[in-house]
Amino acid sequence: MDIEFNQGFIDYQYVKTLESHEDPFGKGWPRTFLLRCILYGFSSGASAMMAQSFSSLNAPLMVLFNKTSTDMFGLHDGGALLLSGATWIAMSSMVFSIAALIPLMDYFGRKFICVYIKFLFTSVGVALMIAAWALQNALFYLFGLTFVVVSAAILGLADPIFISEIAPKEHKGFFTASVLSFAGVFAGFCLILAREDIWGTPENWGRIAVLAELLNIFVLLAGLFLPDSPGKCKESTISVFYAQHFRKFAGIFKAGNGTRKKIFLLMAMQIFLLANINTIEISFPIPVYRDEGMVVNEVLAMILLNFIITIPISWFGPLAVDRLGKKRIVMLLLGFLIFKTTLHFINGQLQFWGLSYLNAFLQRVIEGSGLPAITFVLATDILPPNFVVTAGQLAMMSSCSLLGLLASISPFTFGHFLPEYLICITLFSTGMAVLVLWLWRRVENEEEQPADQEPLLRKCSPPPEYSALT
Repeated sequence: MDIEFNQGFIDYQYVKTLESHEDPFGKGWPRTFLLRCILYGFSSGASAMMAQSFSSLNAPLMVLFNKTSTDMFGLHDGGALLLSGATWIAMSSMVFSIAALIPLMDYFGRKFICVYIKFLFTSVGVALMIAAWALQNALFYLFGLTFVVVSAAILGLADPIFISEIAPKEHKGFFTASVLSFAGVFAGFCLILAREDIWGTPENWGRIAVLAELLNIFVLLAGLFLPDSPGKCKESTISVFYAQHFRKFAGIFKAGNGTRKKIFLLMAMQIFLLANINTIEISFPIPVYRDEGMVVNEVLAMILLNFIITIPISWFGPLAVDRLGKKRIVMLLLGFLIFKTTLHFINGQLQFWGLSYLNAFLQRVIEGSGLPAITFVLATDILPPNFVVTAGQLAMMSSCSLLGLLASISPFTFGHFLPEYLICITLFSTGMAVLVLWLWRRVENEEEQPADQEPLLRKCSPPPEYSALT
C-alpha cells in the first residue's frame, strides 16, 4: 500500500509543469470540493487495503495458502511457495498497469481510468477474495489480488495527476495529499479489525473484504461529482494512439547520449529508492517483527500507532524533501537503511519492543515523506518535457520488476536466512547508491560542458564587420 501512496505524496512537484486548466465547474470552486476529495480518497482506500492484505492478514492467509497447497497440490506447508507466487503476480500486475495507465489516461480521460476502471477492478478483485474466503481456496485470492493491485497502482499513479489537474492551481499539493492521506485512513482502520481477537482469523478475515467491497461503491458515487479532463479518443483509434505512444516510448533509446545517461540515472535512482525501503518490512511486517519477540496484535498496534503519528509527515514531508539536495537524499536514505538493518540484527537478539517501535517509526518516516517518489521530481529537473512521463514510466517499470523479484523471495527468508537477506539488500542498495552518484557526476559534467553545443560563431548575429560577406 505504502509504495503506491508514495508515488503521489510529492507528485504535485511534477504537476507544476502541467498546463493550467480553466475552472471545470464554471462557477468557481464549490466549498464541497474538499469533502468530495476526502470521500473519494477514503473510499479508494479499499483497493489499497486489499492490495496489501497479504501483509496485514498474513497469519490467516498463510493458513489458507497451506490448506490450498495441501488439498490441490499435495504440498504440505507449501503456503510460503504460493504466497511467493501471489507476491510476484501482484508486482507483475503493477508493472503492467504502469505500462498501460499513461496512454489510457490520455486516450479516455483521467476520470474514466481513476473512477470507473478503478471501481470495476476493485469490485472484481475483492469479489474474488471473498470467494477465496467462502470456498477456502487461495487460487481465487491470487486472481483477486491481481485486480486490486492494478487498482492500487491507479490510486498511486493516476489519481495524483487527476486531482491535481481539477484542483485549484495554488492548492494542488493540498488536495492531492488529502486524497492520498484519507485513502490510508481506511487501511489504518482495518489494522484494528485485523487483530486476532476481532476479524484477523482464518474464519473471519473475509469480513474485511466484504467491508472493502461496500466501501468501494463510494468511489463511483464520489467520482461522479468530480470534473473530468477530456481525452483524445475522438482524434484517433486506440490502436493508432498506442502505436504513437510506443513510438514515443522507443524514442527514448534514440535520444542523444546525454539524454540517455539521464534516463539511466533515473532508472538507477528509482531501483535504489525501492530497494532501499526494506522490502520484507513493506510486504511482510508481521513475520519480521514476530521474529523480534512481538505477537501479531502487538505488531498491528505498533503499525497503526506509527501510522497515526506520522500522518503530518505525509502532508509536510514533501515540502522538507524539496529543500534537500538530491545527492543528500541518496546518502540520507542509504544511512537510514544501514541503521535500520543494524537495529534488526541487534533486536533479533535483544527482543526489545522499543527497538521494534523505532524501526517501524523510521520506516514510516521514509515512506510518508515521499522520498521514494523523488524520481519524478528529478525527471522534471533534468529532462526535456517530452521525455518526463515516458522516462518516469520506464523507471517505475524496471524498479517494480526488481521489487517483485525481491518480494517473492521474502517468504522463504523468515526463520531461515533473514539476517543474510538483510545483508544482501544493504549491499545491493549500497552498490546502487554508488552507481547513482557516479551517473550524477557524469550528467553534471556534461551539463557544464555539453558536447553538442553549437560553435560560438554560429550564434553570432549580425556577422562581424570584417566578415567577407561585406
